[in-house]
Amino acid sequence: MKVLAVDSEGTGISGTQADGILGMTPQVSSSSNAQLFVERLFSNGIISEHGFGVNYRSTSETSKIILGGYDTSVVTDSTKMTYVPLRDTTYWSLNLSATSYGSTSLTLTAKRFILDTGTSLTYFNTDDWNTIYGQISSGKT
Repeated sequence: MKVLAVDSEGTGISGTQADGILGMTPQVSSSSNAQLFVERLFSNGIISEHGFGVNYRSTSETSKIILGGYDTSVVTDSTKMTYVPLRDTTYWSLNLSATSYGSTSLTLTAKRFILDTGTSLTYFNTDDWNTIYGQISSGKT
């Protein structure tokens, strides 16, 4: 097995608390014969499950990426896990069929949702943002 390590700083992460970036893309470019990181670990018997889990915590706690499964101390009942198909494999892209805030259903125009552990940015079109913000800020001054 080959392991790649890069010791350099890219633009955009200087001054952050990040220790680095680990690309977990669901697909390698079709022009490349490279194998995905998790796929390589699984095919070489290093991890027992072909997957990974992410457990975000506040900045005062330690977040985790679990290679080969998920954190069973967080998800103690696997029947509560819901697996959904990817919309496409360019990104971790899902179809967005319904959205709610608490028990209130929200009507959004967006039909696609991208899960991205590599950014802290969230993008919405203006109308969807106004709907979401309006619900979150309702009754607050």
